[in-house]
Amino acid sequence: KKIDFIDETLISEDTLKKAYKYTSSVDPKDTYYVALALQMKLKIWTGDKKLIKGIRDKGFKNILDTKELLEIIT
Repeated sequence: KKIDFIDETLISEDTLKKAYKYTSSVDPKDTYYVALALQMKLKIWTGDKKLIKGIRDKGFKNILDTKELLEIIT
């Protein structure tokens, strides 16, 4: 397996603040994942239903569960 690490200093402070608004009441440990997705205009694929519901309810739409991902790729 190959793991790529991203220097978190490359994520802007504004993006981190925006990500924290999405994650603070759901799971603050996911802030950097959401910030990276925001900054790079990516989608997040996760099985964390609490995270999916929590940040979608706050307006973050670039998050998918496995079922949604499979619908896209098949």
